[in-house]
Amino acid sequence: MNKFLIGLCGLLTLSLILAQPSIAKDSKAVFTKEQVNSIETIVHSYLIAHPEVLKEAANALQRQQMIEMQKKTIDVVRKNTEQVLRAQDDIILGNKNGKITLVQFFDYQCPYCSQMVPDMNNIIKKNPNLRVVFKDFIIHGANSKLAAMAAMAVYKIDPSKYIAFHDALLDSKQPLTSDNILNLAKQQGIPTKQLKTLMNDPNILKTLKDNFQLSIQLQLIGTPSFIIAKTDMPNDSQDQIYLIPGMTNEAEIQQELDALKQQQ
Repeated sequence: MNKFLIGLCGLLTLSLILAQPSIAKDSKAVFTKEQVNSIETIVHSYLIAHPEVLKEAANALQRQQMIEMQKKTIDVVRKNTEQVLRAQDDIILGNKNGKITLVQFFDYQCPYCSQMVPDMNNIIKKNPNLRVVFKDFIIHGANSKLAAMAAMAVYKIDPSKYIAFHDALLDSKQPLTSDNILNLAKQQGIPTKQLKTLMNDPNILKTLKDNFQLSIQLQLIGTPSFIIAKTDMPNDSQDQIYLIPGMTNEAEIQQELDALKQQQ
């Protein structure tokens, strides 16, 4: 806040200088300490009387920081398209040959990810040529990791059973303990003995680790986060990439999908 006040004082000082041509032309002209103190007092009093100015400035700064962060994330995507869009052990839904890919980073204990379940299902249903990739980004601890291990194991056992189990995990009102996860699997007709064995597959653990490292590299601020791009986009391509870093809705995702479709 002090830095902002100093900056604002500086801007006001500059405006006063420029408003007085006789002073502006004299490169040696400076304000005295008393004048600076007077200006700071005026600015301080104004801000006290108009606190909305500070709020507007803070919001503008936050928006600018978000834009810069998104630019950096998209730059990382451009340099790592294989890992972001086409990793070997990705969970792929929708049309596996779709020309556009929607990547969702999520955590099974993320309440916002749970709210996105109907939106994601509608997006898949309404876009038959869309390729969808689910990447676990574990940020809520051991139970999230257990759930992710189980879901990835289900995908290996029977991909057709994955989405129902995935949704059941996100919709669960019970803690995602090992017992509760296995009960959900049993309800979905998934062989629990095979599931327990496959959950500890080293490839699954490696994929979860790779997803986490990728998410950090992308500077994702949380879950859910979404990336939309052409499926076959090569590294360092300047093709359009859309990033939605946080909670969203079906309409916003569809808008970005439609925009990318028009560029094909």
